[in-house]
Amino acid sequence: MSRYPAISLSSKSDLDEVNNLLAQAGLPAAKLEKADFSRGASGPWGTVLEVVVAIDLAGGAVATIVGTAKVLRKIHQRLSKKRGTAATISLGTAEYFAAADLIDRIKPDDIKVLNSGDIRRGAADSSFIGGDAYWIVFEAGDCLHHYHVDSYGRVTYVGDAPHAPDHTERPPPAPEE
Repeated sequence: MSRYPAISLSSKSDLDEVNNLLAQAGLPAAKLEKADFSRGASGPWGTVLEVVVAIDLAGGAVATIVGTAKVLRKIHQRLSKKRGTAATISLGTAEYFAAADLIDRIKPDDIKVLNSGDIRRGAADSSFIGGDAYWIVFEAGDCLHHYHVDSYGRVTYVGDAPHAPDHTERPPPAPEE
């Protein structure tokens, strides 16, 4: 994954809840920081789950991605249930949610984020929470997989397409008229 995962929090008790879930998964506690990493998890109670970044830098193994996504999903569900409304997520968290869906869908040996971004194409806005969406493109095998994930954690698989050839590959045949 290529970005910091973050989930918005509304209180100190939310941070305690997150740390309890991380402890149950055998992961270090989350560190509270003001999160301005993307619109979805901005604000004074955004928490950056730095443990996820440390895991990711060690390698993007499919099992690690699935395990991390499960912990993030559980945190998101627990906080959303507690609030009565969906907690907002960052682009980094959206990448993990979409990756877990792709892994369930096609069971690849390896995947990588080819590109991702905010659908509105703007810079992060620390005063805005919610009502946004992200796009994510994964490369798995010889195919690209496209996702739409909103800032409330709802994942939509858009579809697949042939991979983008690089300059060392032979160009495809000319299209038929």
